[in-house]
Amino acid sequence: MERSTRRLTYAKVTSTLALVIALTGGVAVAADKIDGKNIKKGTVTGKQIKDGSLNGADVKAGTVNAGTVDGRNATCPAGTTVYASACWDLAPTAGTTWYTSAQACAARGGALPEVGPLGAFATAKGLALTQEWVNDLSYDASVPAVRTFKVTTGPIIANASIDENHGYRCVIPLVH
Repeated sequence: MERSTRRLTYAKVTSTLALVIALTGGVAVAADKIDGKNIKKGTVTGKQIKDGSLNGADVKAGTVNAGTVDGRNATCPAGTTVYASACWDLAPTAGTTWYTSAQACAARGGALPEVGPLGAFATAKGLALTQEWVNDLSYDASVPAVRTFKVTTGPIIANASIDENHGYRCVIPLVH
């Protein structure tokens, strides 16, 4: 007796349906059950994560410490601290002229701070300022010279000739 293999039977439909549910439904169930607790530490690398698929909300605070960003250093040098996304000198450097101070900061990849941020930094860190150069320049017609400011505790802002000697601290970008 010869059987027809082209006939649609209840057994064929049921087995095909069970196979489809098992393959697709199983994946959906597995996707709901895989989370960070199921992944062994150190098994997922950056190459396995699709670019742009993670944002700040996906990363636990304090768990990422990037020493470099796009091949550039992303840590503060010794003697500095992070404040407002930049590296600030903890202590002022000995007194020099404004120009020499500005050059020294530029050689380190930074700059003298602006008046407002320097005052905010000193207040946040509990530091006393003692006549430090800032990057703000002005021209005073009564004195035929370019003048800048020195900032002291308070902060108190006072005019100063760029030829005077005062301490300074540099501000270096966090990624440099």
